Amino acid sequence: MMGTVFLIGAGPGGYIAAIRCAQLGFRTACVDDWTRAGGKPAPGGTCTNVGCIPSKALLQSSEHYDHAGHAFADHGIGIGALTLDVGRMQARKDKVVAQNNDGILFLFKKNKVAFFHGLGSFTGGDAEGGWKLQVAGAKAAELVAQHVIVATGSTPRALPGVAIDNLRVLDNAGALALTEVPKRLGVVGAGVI
Repeated sequence: MMGTVFLIGAGPGGYIAAIRCAQLGFRTACVDDWTRAGGKPAPGGTCTNVGCIPSKALLQSSEHYDHAGHAFADHGIGIGALTLDVGRMQARKDKVVAQNNDGILFLFKKNKVAFFHGLGSFTGGDAEGGWKLQVAGAKAAELVAQHVIVATGSTPRALPGVAIDNLRVLDNAGALALTEVPKRLGVVGAGVI
């Protein structure tokens, strides 16, 4: 056994580092506080929960809608009244995200990474005796690790004088939770409705 590694954050940097550390023989634990509907853990960080994965899921649905409305006719395929059900698109997106969350949890289990759903913080220690860490959450714990990787990811930052209200100015989470198609859209990162 090569030692212990504790990762704070299970986004694309954190969960991949945790799995690789475990594969290299380190005793590995990871903590993350992302939560999905029903209180279930949602590892994967911004990318999986409110970034790349949900964006691609909605993009695929939008492309299908566009093809049905425009490209199918070129192939001799006629469609009657074409409708758009944003609620169903959002539900499909949420299902795709949940499958990715569950996939990360499966990979943790397969690679023997101990996962804690909650907040991780330093409580003391040093490089020689090990770093003392605390996990606050449903499975509270106090751990000591020889190595700690902090992979806490990103949070949106508002422009000066322009508050993110997720009504007129959207962050990524707000943009991915729209319940209707916006009338007009601004620059990436700040949609204007």
